[in-house]
Amino acid sequence: APKRKLSFKDQRELEQLPRRIEELETEIARRGEAMTDPAFVRSVWEPYIKTADHFNEPGKFTAFIGYEWTSTPGGDSSSITVKKIGLFSDKLHSLKVGDSFTISQPYGFFYAHRNKPIIAIAAGVGIAPIWSIIGHEAITNKADQPIKLLYTNKTADDIVFKKAIDGLVVDHDNITAQYFTTHQSESPYTKRRIVVSKDIVDQSGSNGYYVCGSQDFVRSIWHQLVEAGINEDLISTETFFESWN
Repeated sequence: APKRKLSFKDQRELEQLPRRIEELETEIARRGEAMTDPAFVRSVWEPYIKTADHFNEPGKFTAFIGYEWTSTPGGDSSSITVKKIGLFSDKLHSLKVGDSFTISQPYGFFYAHRNKPIIAIAAGVGIAPIWSIIGHEAITNKADQPIKLLYTNKTADDIVFKKAIDGLVVDHDNITAQYFTTHQSESPYTKRRIVVSKDIVDQSGSNGYYVCGSQDFVRSIWHQLVEAGINEDLISTETFFESWN
């Protein structure tokens, strides 16, 4: 098939997509609580998904929206962790060795930008950027500041990076991890959902909180933290969601 030629308008729109997504991330961060509302998240993302779909051409060009880095800064390779749950993740899973694609510059605000002990709260594949943060903090060893990971999954088999996380816990006295399972009657881990009032002893302003998971999960944890008296400025969130078809 002949190569698709983009009009000047289409080319300009495509080139502006990374900047527009960065502006979206800035707006979401500014809006605070609104980002935990599924209707709000859907309304602001839909134009960008439509743009990506507009340029989608199987075998020639596909746009993947907003995947987090799993690899740590300065590492030997760059990687992302993708669960097959939607339109774009399905396409990523169909890639074969030798396929190529272009990525934009990184954008967003989900990184350990506070000089504070870390409390990381993740659900499922939401561990991806959390793992990058924890790994980087372990490597840089910032004054041995405490890092506590609360990680929930449906079953023990769903736990991503389990061996690597356990290795960090063994090698670093300042890192602890607690696993939760919600859909497994026989489990060696805590068999319930994460509850901030029960699972975070120190709810003071001395910590930085990093939350990543589904919309419902992030919204629930965000509200629990705020109700516990945690200043919103100390809470960073990242939400993943399935594409809408």
